[in-house]
Amino acid sequence: MSANIVLRQAADQITINRSNPDILLVGVAGPVGPGGAGGILGYYGAFSSYVDQTAASTTAAYPMAFETTDEANGISMTVGTGGTKSRITFSAAGTYNIQFSAQFTNSDNSDHDVQIWLRKNETGVTGSTGLVSIPGKHAGLNGHIITGWNFVFTVAAGDYYEFFWQTDNTGVSIVTYPGGTTPTTPSTASLVLTVTQVMNTQLGPTGPAGTITISSTTTGAPGTSALVSNTGTSTAAVLNFTIPRGDTGSSGDWATLQTINTQTNSYTLLSSDVGKLVSLNSTGALALTLNTGTVIGTGARIDLLQFGTGQVTVGGTATINGTPTLKLRTQYSAATLICVASNSYVLVGDLAVS
Repeated sequence: MSANIVLRQAADQITINRSNPDILLVGVAGPVGPGGAGGILGYYGAFSSYVDQTAASTTAAYPMAFETTDEANGISMTVGTGGTKSRITFSAAGTYNIQFSAQFTNSDNSDHDVQIWLRKNETGVTGSTGLVSIPGKHAGLNGHIITGWNFVFTVAAGDYYEFFWQTDNTGVSIVTYPGGTTPTTPSTASLVLTVTQVMNTQLGPTGPAGTITISSTTTGAPGTSALVSNTGTSTAAVLNFTIPRGDTGSSGDWATLQTINTQTNSYTLLSSDVGKLVSLNSTGALALTLNTGTVIGTGARIDLLQFGTGQVTVGGTATINGTPTLKLRTQYSAATLICVASNSYVLVGDLAVS
């Protein structure tokens, strides 16, 4: 008799069902670890321009060109309208944040407006147009302003976007500035663009695992329930098992000595082998055969012993079932052939796996 023990949480004492022969220990889960820092798991791109971009007409739309790739993974800047690198091209479907900034200047004395918008696969994106007023020239200095905003779009693989701009005066342009000297400052890009995939798959570190330690195992009285007590903690259990002793079995009758039929070669079983121990002793493999027509009564048994190193395989024309195989496992392995119906047998004992 053995106990079916299932531990689902720490407890001071658990009473266990005795009826099933399995023991399953389920450790207490460790606490959840803190959220981890975001990893670079998605696609991204960073692009810029360090050339001036001008408007020759107030009625034309001009693509914003980004000739420099600063960072890229799965997103590229490809040649688009006007033969310039203006297309933000996506290699993989997903949801992305697209953000840009543009450094404008105005050489005219009056303020002038600029419109900026997006096209997706050559079609204008509804609601994407923004209107910016660029300050006019004053005190001998051109007016200038940096502007930018962002969009979030879900795209298919192969989609591309382009930024376009238009001005109501050709004195307005997108410009780059060199670094300064008093104080020292870095240069100014005329355009900056970043694209990042929107993700929520970053995982924090795994919490510490719970542990189970078996402290003691005690044999209890027959007929009592199995018992498990925990003298540890919820995450570091120390278990003490009490497994009841099985009931005493009925006494067997060994008054009649069993006849041993020793064979050193392959052998075919006979009706006269019922109740005997057939011992097979050879260094080579042996076949033990039981055929249809051998008269053996239902419930009768024949004991088998592989006394030698040669493996014994049971077979024949009679129906013989056994698991996992019909082979004795090794030297000194024993098995019993039981007749369960006419010409139908079951082999039980120390059988080989394969």
